[in-house]
Amino acid sequence: MDEVAAGLLRAGDVVRLDDPQAHRVERVVLVDGRVVVELRPVGLDIPNAVRVTLPVDRLVERLGRAGH
Repeated sequence: MDEVAAGLLRAGDVVRLDDPQAHRVERVVLVDGRVVVELRPVGLDIPNAVRVTLPVDRLVERLGRAGH
């Protein structure tokens, strides 16, 4: 497990934000100096990705990598 800045996230990363649920990063976009991340919970089948906006330097727990 690594703590990385949100701006270093890439599609396929498995992360944990403010809850114990692990999420797979679907897409990362830089918008106006902030990072918009689309996430899908690992192990749960949901139709739509969850979208969060984070400061570029916000620390995020990166648990590893996963395929799409």
